[in-house]
Amino acid sequence: MGLHATAWAIVHSGGESSARTKTTLEARLPRFDNFQDPHMIDWTSSSTLYSQTASLQKVTLSFAGIYFYEFASSLPHDWEVVKKLRGKPTTLIGNALYLLCRYLIFMTCVCSCLLASGYREFSCQALLKTHNTSAGFGIACASGLLFVRACIIWKWNRWVIAFLSPFLAAVCGCTIQITVLFTSSFDPKIGQCTLTSAIIDRSLCVALFSGDITLLAFIFIGLQRGWQGARGFPLWFTLWNQGLLYFALAVMVEAPLVASSFLIFLMLDLNEIMNAMFVVPAVVMMATGATRFHRTLSGYSNRPVLPYKISAHSAEPNSYELANIVDRRARGASVNPERH
Repeated sequence: MGLHATAWAIVHSGGESSARTKTTLEARLPRFDNFQDPHMIDWTSSSTLYSQTASLQKVTLSFAGIYFYEFASSLPHDWEVVKKLRGKPTTLIGNALYLLCRYLIFMTCVCSCLLASGYREFSCQALLKTHNTSAGFGIACASGLLFVRACIIWKWNRWVIAFLSPFLAAVCGCTIQITVLFTSSFDPKIGQCTLTSAIIDRSLCVALFSGDITLLAFIFIGLQRGWQGARGFPLWFTLWNQGLLYFALAVMVEAPLVASSFLIFLMLDLNEIMNAMFVVPAVVMMATGATRFHRTLSGYSNRPVLPYKISAHSAEPNSYELANIVDRRARGASVNPERH
C-alpha cells in the first residue's frame, strides 16, 4: 500500500517533469518480468532432474534387492513345482503362471539395476524394451493367478470366464503397445537413459488396477455364494484373508501408480521421472504378494482337509458348523462306552 501511495503522489506532483516521474516510477515499482516464486520447483531444470534421478536409483535398487532376496529364498519351492508340472490342467496352469511371474519379474529387476548403474553407455532402447516387456507380462501373470483362482471358485463358469478374460487381454495388449511405442536414449549429462515416452504406460496402470479389483470382487462374491458351506475349513479363510490382503496391496501400490499417471501428468504436467518412480515398487510388491499367496495355497495340497475345532467368533456367525458337528459326534462317542 505504501508503494502505490508513493507512486500516486509522484504522478500528481506539479513541480516535476513527466520524464523524471517516469524514471522514478520505474525505479520504485517492482518488476514482474522473469519473476519466479522461490518456493516453486522447476521440474524441468537439470538440478531437479539429477536429484530425482538419484532418488529413482535408490528406490529401484532397494526394491530390486528385496525381490532378489525373495527370489533366492524360494528357489527350493520352484524346484518342487518344476518336478510336479505334470498333473491336472488347472494345477499345471497355476504353476506355469507362478514360474513365469517369478522369472519375468527377476528379469525386470536385473534390467532395472543395469539402468540404474549408469557406469557406461549401452543400448537404452533394447534394455528398456526388455524391461517393459518382462514387467508387463510378469504383472499379467500375477493377475493370471487371480484369474485362475476366481475361475476355480466359480467352477469354471463360462460366463465368468468370458467376462474376466478381457481384463487379462487388456493388460497384455497394453504391454505390447508400450514395448512398441517406448523410446529412449542415453543422456550423458545425467548419465542415465532418458524416459521420453513414460507417459504411455498409464493405459497399462488403469487396465491392471481395474482388472485386479474386478477379479477380487468375483473371488469375494464366489466365496460368499458358492462356498458358504465350506466356511468351517481353514482353506476358505485362507482364500478370504488372502483376497483382503491382495486388495489392500492393490490399493496401496496400484492406486498411487494410477494417480501418478493421471493426476501428476495430465493436471500438474511435471516430468517423466516422477511416473517411473512408482513402477518398480509396484511391480515387485504385486508379484511378491501373488507368488507368496500361491505358495501358501500349494501347501494345502498335501494337508488333510479338516474343519476348525474352535468355537465360532461373534463376528463370523455359522462359520464352524462342520466343526460343531464333529465335536458333538466326538463327545457322543466318548460318552457311549461309559454307559455300556
